Amino acid sequence: LAVGAPATFRDGDPAGLFHPMRPVHRGERRRLFHRPLDQYLYPFFLRDKADGLLTDDAAQELLECFWIKLGEQLWYQTDESARDYAGYCPFHNLCVGGVDVNGNDAVNPLSYMMLDATIHVRMAQPSLSVRLSRKNPEEFFHKVAECVQTGTGFPAIHSDDVGTMMVMRKGVPSRAAR
Repeated sequence: LAVGAPATFRDGDPAGLFHPMRPVHRGERRRLFHRPLDQYLYPFFLRDKADGLLTDDAAQELLECFWIKLGEQLWYQTDESARDYAGYCPFHNLCVGGVDVNGNDAVNPLSYMMLDATIHVRMAQPSLSVRLSRKNPEEFFHKVAECVQTGTGFPAIHSDDVGTMMVMRKGVPSRAAR
């Protein structure tokens, strides 16, 4: 196990991604959500590529292995909850794309690689959500459409522009709303 803060993409992967596997789901229906994963891992990805520690292919393989690992999980359930939720997975939702806290385009190469992981692995978990903004590149919209065409039901598509405005109307500052 890693000790301390992650220093590389490989460290960031288990430290930042595998934490949802630690809880044991007993009876109650819970969902575990992640912050935009492409934004979180991108600094590790860039540094490791610059240092010669990581290739695009190796990063893609790590992401796809993580997708498979999330797809293996099922809830431990009480008899009572099993009547309502038998066989359900724990709904890991990963999010990519959109804008950063400053309102700038946040799409990066990992955004595309995570869509590719969903296209290649084609499993029910993790569920993938995409935040789309007018600030995102047109190529990203095309990659999202390619993923939709697989017929897996992913990604869920959310408008960053509309979502941010909706949250701001509730009094949340723009930086926090993004």
